[in-house]
Amino acid sequence: MSFYFYAKTHPGKVRTENQDAFGTDEKNGLFFVCDGMGGHASGEFASRTAVQIILKSFELLTPKELSSIFVRTPNIENIPPQSLKAIAALRLANRGLYALGEKYSKLKGMGTTVAVIITDTSFGLAHIFHVGDSRIYRLRSNKLDLLTDDHSKINELIKEGKLSQEEALTSEIQSMITRSLGTISHVKIDYKVEALKKGDVFLICSDGVNGELDDGTICEIMSTNALNLEVLCRKIIDTTNLRGGRDNSTAVAIRINETSVPESSQISQEFFEKPLTIPEEALSEIVNEENILKNMGLFALKVPKEALERFSLKNLFVIAILFAIVCLSVFFFFGSHKEKTYETDLTEFTGKIAGVSIEVRTPTVQQLQLYRNETDIIQKLQIVQDWYLNKGATTQPLSGAEVAIKQNSIEVFKGYSKTEELQMPLKPGYYTIKVILSGYKIIQNKIEAKETIDLYVEYSNNYAPTLLILIPDTY
Repeated sequence: MSFYFYAKTHPGKVRTENQDAFGTDEKNGLFFVCDGMGGHASGEFASRTAVQIILKSFELLTPKELSSIFVRTPNIENIPPQSLKAIAALRLANRGLYALGEKYSKLKGMGTTVAVIITDTSFGLAHIFHVGDSRIYRLRSNKLDLLTDDHSKINELIKEGKLSQEEALTSEIQSMITRSLGTISHVKIDYKVEALKKGDVFLICSDGVNGELDDGTICEIMSTNALNLEVLCRKIIDTTNLRGGRDNSTAVAIRINETSVPESSQISQEFFEKPLTIPEEALSEIVNEENILKNMGLFALKVPKEALERFSLKNLFVIAILFAIVCLSVFFFFGSHKEKTYETDLTEFTGKIAGVSIEVRTPTVQQLQLYRNETDIIQKLQIVQDWYLNKGATTQPLSGAEVAIKQNSIEVFKGYSKTEELQMPLKPGYYTIKVILSGYKIIQNKIEAKETIDLYVEYSNNYAPTLLILIPDTY
């Protein structure tokens, strides 16, 4: 064999469930770790579902399906087919998790990190992909290198000089990540290529490992056990648990025994060592992803029992209470002035703010006519995408729409759209935006008009711009 590998995962010393999962595909030299989030039922389900979709994608994706996922993605012509398959697999995992969260309210917001290596020993290359804060290390000649860059708020603050490494160890935002699979409809993926050398040892791990072990400890364990990967993984897990084991921990180790001389001509030099961010999918690519998932049967996954909605007499009681609250709310609303002001506290952190700036627009008459006359679904999606990308030329401000923002069913803001943007401070987290305007609904990624959309707010220097485009129901 040109490489050996071993993998091990453990729930840790504090948690009873294990939201980590890993996947291995020796035939394709594919190895990866997923770290789920979103509570017991959904976090565990998210990581294991992502593993299943990624492995199935490598097994079942056809060349035609693969090309359909990248019909509008720029600058991918120099990426080799095996790497394109990995990027497609991660996109499909994101799409599948997000769709399940949309279907089952108790799974909404679930997600997972992912860190992937494809070892191509024939060409002496390692293809590396990651989303989130799971990590990939390489030990070469007893020197340890971190090959991934955490997509986390802590990492951003450290880079900006607003948080020291020492302060990061005790920060309250340890688990705040800025990218993941499943939490939003699109995904950005970091990709890079490294040359392989005989004797290289790679470690893919969840943040439960590097959360307890510093790089010096990881380097020592890997150097001491480089020739026995089973012992290496066990030592990593055992030491993590000895240091506290506050989180799940997973370790996948790969050792390169033989490799060809790297053939850099097989891939563009821009992908070597410096990571490239593969941008989010275009709307037409999302439609193709959903069709592929349906063809693979991956939308028919068995969800946890905890995620299923149950109807009981208790539900009737809750519904009755909610109905009474709604009636009282309507009474008080109309008993006061129409445009009630809602106050929201401004959240500050290391000089940053969190909030959104909502702009409500509608397509011009000419654009609506163009949309109505188009019969091809892909072209229709492209028209919608143009509305969002070229709003100044294709849309106009829409006033009078009632905009309400809720978090966990609690209303935190209500206002009415005007020609200028609605700006509001919000604490970081997941929200639902509801827009009410008679005869209009929001249109986003699909040809499906909705009254509500989901929104994730994170700390930022400015209010995050959020564009809502409304179209008449008759379209």
